[in-house]
Amino acid sequence: CLSLFLIFVWPPPIMACNPSPPLPAALLFAFLAASSVLLIASSPIILASSLLLSSILLSSYLLAYAPVIAAEWRRLHTHMPRLPPGQMGLPYWGETLEYLRSWRNERNPDIWYDVRKERYGDVFKTHLLGSPTVVLLGPVANKFVFTNENRLFEASWPTSLRELEGRNAVSMVHGVAHKRLRRVLNTLLATEALKTLMPQFEDLIVTQINANWHAGLVYAYPALQQMFFAINAKLFMDLDREQDLRKLRDVYEAFTEGCISQPLNLPWTAFGKAMNARKTLLKYIYHTINQRRRKLSDAAAGFQPRDLLDLLLFASNDDDTGKPFNITEVADNLLLMMHAGQDTISSTLAVVLKCLSDNKDILLQLRKDCGRVAELKEPGDQLTWEELKSIELLRSVIYESMRMCTPVTGTFKQAKCDIVYNGYTIPKGWKVHLALRQTHNKAEYFPDPEKFDPSRFDSRHGTYDFVPFGQGARICPGMNLAKLSMAIFLYHLLVRYDFKMEDPREKIIVRTFFPYPEKGLPLILQAN
Repeated sequence: CLSLFLIFVWPPPIMACNPSPPLPAALLFAFLAASSVLLIASSPIILASSLLLSSILLSSYLLAYAPVIAAEWRRLHTHMPRLPPGQMGLPYWGETLEYLRSWRNERNPDIWYDVRKERYGDVFKTHLLGSPTVVLLGPVANKFVFTNENRLFEASWPTSLRELEGRNAVSMVHGVAHKRLRRVLNTLLATEALKTLMPQFEDLIVTQINANWHAGLVYAYPALQQMFFAINAKLFMDLDREQDLRKLRDVYEAFTEGCISQPLNLPWTAFGKAMNARKTLLKYIYHTINQRRRKLSDAAAGFQPRDLLDLLLFASNDDDTGKPFNITEVADNLLLMMHAGQDTISSTLAVVLKCLSDNKDILLQLRKDCGRVAELKEPGDQLTWEELKSIELLRSVIYESMRMCTPVTGTFKQAKCDIVYNGYTIPKGWKVHLALRQTHNKAEYFPDPEKFDPSRFDSRHGTYDFVPFGQGARICPGMNLAKLSMAIFLYHLLVRYDFKMEDPREKIIVRTFFPYPEKGLPLILQAN
């Protein structure tokens, strides 16, 4: 019982978010030795059970620190600097439970980082989501990692996300495979391609607003999720049957909840439920792919791809042989784009709408700016790229909302070799975690960070101070699509409606990977 207490209870309560001091190994060894001596005269069954339990607990404890022991051994033999300060937490779980529960802290969801930064500085080690990890904080760290992509670091998301999105997704692959997939995605998502697609994309958004956004009470967050799930399904797979959309949305919720979780594949865990949801989603996607392949085989020469699925089926995964992408590669990338395209945009727009509701003067000015563009247009005329870009406050409002509540907590890489950074060794094979919000919400980079102030983006800021889409070779491929989507939606909403929150005290919370409004953000819409 004392062994269990020392290993599992001795760290301070998780909700306190205090880094638990490392348990002295000598204390554990002393207790095990003393208990063994005391039990020699006891029943053989009690003695055997005690020794077995003690061995299991001790093995678990040593296993938790095995990555540190191996790294220290290699470091001593190569005369590298010491490992970063920090601790590895509980056996198997590491500090994952503390990390995930800290997101529920309504006053400061970044408290896990803040407490460790105060104790250890901008570089510390931990064990997160199944992997030994070095956490790097600040714009200097952002620059170091992003500019050394593919040389010192490679993308390596947590096991849960890698298994759910698929090992063949563009976010998971490296080298030549990554370049080929990026090239295919850019055919649809690059700036020039989006300029061509903008009328079609605007039609999809306007159709959704006409159907689901009316004067009166609207629960904005679920309506945004529904909107962008339908738009992405149409854009990526030409899917628009409401019955199919409704069925997939229900499954998709379980998929999202397990993306950042301990990778324990059991039926009752978040990860296990998400893996089952992935199987259901893939079954539908495989069916869609096979149907489309049959249609394309009958298509005449000169057929033009109309969505991402067509592009992936027409493209080659090998420049030399011209071999097409296999069905698993196509499915993984469709699933990734559906996942990334819905949640990040819906989350950001929910934050935008809340921030505008809380800041009526900015809302009024933005509505005037959008109205000036609308007044120059005939009914039914579509927006142009230049008109949308002329509403500069629109871009600043979106950026400031992303700064205040970044849609993605951070990014993960893996060290390709032993790396020296800031006087510490980052061991080869360890995960490296960049916490993006640790620059976005700090006064040294953005003065008065709790204030919603879009004007701070009227001037340039440090390249690596504000990185909601990442930077470098692996910057988010859907970045331009996300910004275009949000701008078009906000323009049409503001031209049509004034709005206010039903409950101005509603908070933005984090429960999974993305921030979202606690009550679904009910808005009262009033026609202009």
